[in-house]
Amino acid sequence: MVEAGIDSKEFLAGDPTQIATGILIATSRFHHPAHFRDWKSSFMKDQVNNVCNIVLRGIVNPN
Repeated sequence: MVEAGIDSKEFLAGDPTQIATGILIATSRFHHPAHFRDWKSSFMKDQVNNVCNIVLRGIVNPN
């Protein structure tokens, strides 16, 4: 997905593996089984949205 986004110029140029790894690390709380108890918290939806917005601001090509 990251490579396709770079190829289509929707994402800023960069190393797709490094970018994907960064996204995985940044979002691990939302998919790693060790954090499953957190997934039911009332504020989790806001946290997911905040992290996604920050990640997208870092990779989306503004042009």
